[in-house]
Amino acid sequence: MTDTLSPSVASMLGQVTEDGDSIITSLKTELLDVDVDVGIYVDQEYSIPYTPSDTETLDPSLADSGFNDALSLQCLESVFDWKGQKGDDKIIDSPASPTATCMHHCLDHQGFEDYLDDIYYHRLSIEYKYVVTTCLENQPEVDSGMRGLLVSWMTGVHHQMKLCQDTLFIAVNIVDRVLDVMQASRDYLQLLGITTILIASKLEEVTPPEISELLGCCDGVYTRDMAKQLERVILDAIRFDLMVPTSQFFLEYYATSCINSFQGFQGDQLRQSRALARCVLELSLQDYDLSQRRPSMLSLCVWKIAVEETKSDDGDYLPPGLFHSCEDFEFIYKEVKTFSENLLHNLPDVSRVCEHYYRLYGIE
Repeated sequence: MTDTLSPSVASMLGQVTEDGDSIITSLKTELLDVDVDVGIYVDQEYSIPYTPSDTETLDPSLADSGFNDALSLQCLESVFDWKGQKGDDKIIDSPASPTATCMHHCLDHQGFEDYLDDIYYHRLSIEYKYVVTTCLENQPEVDSGMRGLLVSWMTGVHHQMKLCQDTLFIAVNIVDRVLDVMQASRDYLQLLGITTILIASKLEEVTPPEISELLGCCDGVYTRDMAKQLERVILDAIRFDLMVPTSQFFLEYYATSCINSFQGFQGDQLRQSRALARCVLELSLQDYDLSQRRPSMLSLCVWKIAVEETKSDDGDYLPPGLFHSCEDFEFIYKEVKTFSENLLHNLPDVSRVCEHYYRLYGIE
């Protein structure tokens, strides 16, 4: 038998190097050079297996969502079902504690409080390295609508499995970075989605989901070996660089800085602002244009709009070390404002959603 990449995985990823060489070939060579078992063995004449049509391949909830370059809120279904209160318009003033899977975030910075500012400045200095601005230019089958649909579906999987919000932001960043260097078939977008969730979960979760759990979200279209093999390809493509300064990180830093400056009613109001900002920022992952903005700037605009919507006061907070022109800020602010208005228009029951995000990481 000959060690080669699975035809199904190879068909998903294409050639995009400037000199015309296939990235798949180079990655395969690297894997074989270090004697790594790629999991599937086929000969060169093995034909690519039949792939169902797009609507058959995609999960029914994904294919029938009606996404068309617009905001998809179907990913929040499990949020509305949170605590079994779907259909109940009662507003709860005391949000319940989150599941244990998210509690570890509160412990992440214990003992490192003195270094939080240094961590912030470091991530601020390297964020340009991870901003992807042209990931769809060389994609013949994937457009902004398909990307948004994928991210919406990934968000739903993330909520269903009760994963940390950090996991979702890192997973989506990996998706964009992979699409920036490799061509993808729309038939295999879900495989790309669950594999990036798997990678991000190993980085962020105390107990990452099993591969079988993630494959179950795809109705058994893909196999365990395909996921394991694609995981190797992805990690090689991004050079195992997973310490991404996400917009979620900057939002938490900004919000925490403001909340720690105020007490009493004003502090509680800012916590409501943070809850709304978390929701808006998470849903903004679906928007291709917003995904191309600097994470630090995007987070600041989302935070300012959330403060405005909740009628809070953050003391005209400006993040340290963040340099930008007035034109850049106003441009991104208008984009986020339009996005937020669209969200609030389509999501009238904001209170229930914000309740879920209020204590996303436990007692804060």
